[in-house]
Amino acid sequence: QAAVNKVLEELVRVLPRKVEMAHKDLFPTWDAFLDTFTRVGGVIEAVPPAAVESPSVNLFIDPTGDVSIHSTHDHMFTADYHYVGATFPQQTANRRALNAASLAVGKVCADKGIIGHVSVDFVAFRDNDNQQRLWAIDLNIGVHDTVVSFE
Repeated sequence: QAAVNKVLEELVRVLPRKVEMAHKDLFPTWDAFLDTFTRVGGVIEAVPPAAVESPSVNLFIDPTGDVSIHSTHDHMFTADYHYVGATFPQQTANRRALNAASLAVGKVCADKGIIGHVSVDFVAFRDNDNQQRLWAIDLNIGVHDTVVSFE
């Protein structure tokens, strides 16, 4: 519990100075965001300090639990993280690592009883040793624009 309290104290101290609002039209200030966040909840996403790419994988989970890769793509964002489109196929992450990571997520989804279309969004970046790292950051269940556009 002491470690959790320490992390919370640090977040309260650091977040107001470091946060970058993605939707300034909705939340022009940290206080405006925090007011809504404390009333209804929300998401705070972290971004690594180095250059970041945003690969994504569309999967299909059939009723037997088999998971297949449908397509891959790279998300395109504005400087303030507004999604504007995608390029097919993805070219920013190591293909084998991305496929393995997405299939692992898909298998967990299948084990939980999820079937149909699922996409897994990642951030890809280089660590201090110049090794590429992948972080899964979002799971979208169902058909969406990049699945339909690839058909």
